Amino acid sequence: MRIIKGPTVTQIRIFPQDTIPYTDLAIGKNFDQFKQKFFFAKAEIPFPFYEPGAPKVIKFSGGSVNIDNESFLIKSLNFDERKIVLIIEASSDRADRVFDAIGEELKGIDRYKNFSPSNYLIKTEETECTVHLDIDYCRFFSRKFLSFVKKSITKYPQQPLSKVRKVTLKSLSFEISFKQDEILEDMRISIVPKPFVIEPRVATREEDKIFYTRSPYDSETHLRLLRELESFFTKAGL
Repeated sequence: MRIIKGPTVTQIRIFPQDTIPYTDLAIGKNFDQFKQKFFFAKAEIPFPFYEPGAPKVIKFSGGSVNIDNESFLIKSLNFDERKIVLIIEASSDRADRVFDAIGEELKGIDRYKNFSPSNYLIKTEETECTVHLDIDYCRFFSRKFLSFVKKSITKYPQQPLSKVRKVTLKSLSFEISFKQDEILEDMRISIVPKPFVIEPRVATREEDKIFYTRSPYDSETHLRLLRELESFFTKAGL
């Protein structure tokens, strides 16, 4: 396996009610200071901020932070009253370090001193990356099934389109659901099913063996799964 691009990690942390200093962050001075601290290129506050029923999500994007002489690109950082979503082009352990830096900044603007970066109820992660895998993607499926699909489709060209030139397998996706904790249910927190995806990268050839991948796991687990998949294909002679 060879990493072409990534990993990009999405970390979602849900906190107890009235813990995130959401309103304090929206105050002009704090908002501007936070934006400048992390060099965000774009920032949005819900408008009008206190309109009943309006989605209350503070959004930052295109930022960066330097930690221990290492620079990290923050793709986006979103806040609502109970949730913080961080998307970063880095491994999970580095994403944790970036979140700790963000958390320290939030603690400094929290009037009520309720916020702690580690005081979340649950943390979930998703990882995506583009990789080269030494596998034949079509071997995921029965040869007879693939042959049937290709023959059936090419028999019925759709006018005014010309004759079918090629039929290509594009995506393999599984939905992974998780057992719900009773405590989280009591706090009205639900964990939605997450996808595991592996598919040929857009605008690449089949023989390039370059794939876009996505899973509901930290980056280390995600890459381990891909290595195990490649190893399985090699050992099975697929």
